[in-house]
Amino acid sequence: LTHPAVHTLIRQTLFHLGPLQVDLSSNYVKYEWKVDVACTNIIQTLFTIIEEIADDLKESPHEYKASALLGELCSFLSYIDASFKSISRTIASSARRWAQDYDIRISDADPACICRLRLKQALFYR
Repeated sequence: LTHPAVHTLIRQTLFHLGPLQVDLSSNYVKYEWKVDVACTNIIQTLFTIIEEIADDLKESPHEYKASALLGELCSFLSYIDASFKSISRTIASSARRWAQDYDIRISDADPACICRLRLKQALFYR
């Protein structure tokens, strides 16, 4: 989940439009592949898998890029199923905790290291 190519593939899949279903009478447009996801067990399976991965990453600040991608994925999927918001909150809580842990390191750090530590801390708030 940390390789840039994986991020690109996941984002391309999420934001792929695919065939559209247009209802001219109500001016409503649906993305057909997203309807398939919402109407099957796929969404529940995705929830279970993403929840487990997020739980594994909770204590892994060095995996902040993977956590950010999962947060983006959950945000997207929450439009289909609102239960993904709970995973987003878990990921955000972990990132905030990681950033707050840096406050202690920064307060005890040599002044020459503070800038570098602040930069790392900012990555978690992203």
